[in-house]
Amino acid sequence: MSYDIKNGISNREEYSCIATNAGAGANIEFPIFVAPGNCIVRQVTITPRTSTVRLDTAFHTFYIYDKGSAGTASNVIVSGSTANVNSGTQSLLSFDEVDIKNISSGNTYSSTHNILAAGDVISFANVSGGTAAVIPDMLVKITYELMDIKEPAY
Repeated sequence: MSYDIKNGISNREEYSCIATNAGAGANIEFPIFVAPGNCIVRQVTITPRTSTVRLDTAFHTFYIYDKGSAGTASNVIVSGSTANVNSGTQSLLSFDEVDIKNISSGNTYSSTHNILAAGDVISFANVSGGTAAVIPDMLVKITYELMDIKEPAY
């Protein structure tokens, strides 16, 4: 959590939700967060309930999308894939929190799509590759920083 030193106001928040599992090879997308005000997404982590190994023939690519306020956009905030062909890819271990951008190398947070307006919706999506195994239940945690911190009235 970060603070506005001058006013002692916190402007960094975390939000967590459960992403439920889906069948083998399933592609899923569902809303997980609505921006409470203008904010910047600083980090998105996942913590799977069960381990997922990295394979070229059975993998998951996770996406965090900014869907806009109408829910129709598909702007990628960050993504990561468990495909073994991605250099630096790590297996997802049960109960081990990992930043989505660190699942595979070369990923970064979008410098434009991580800025949300109040009411923008974020979705979590999985695109299965090959004969991907069941998507495990997981905790998704979003760390964001509010941009509209007002000085308190005294």
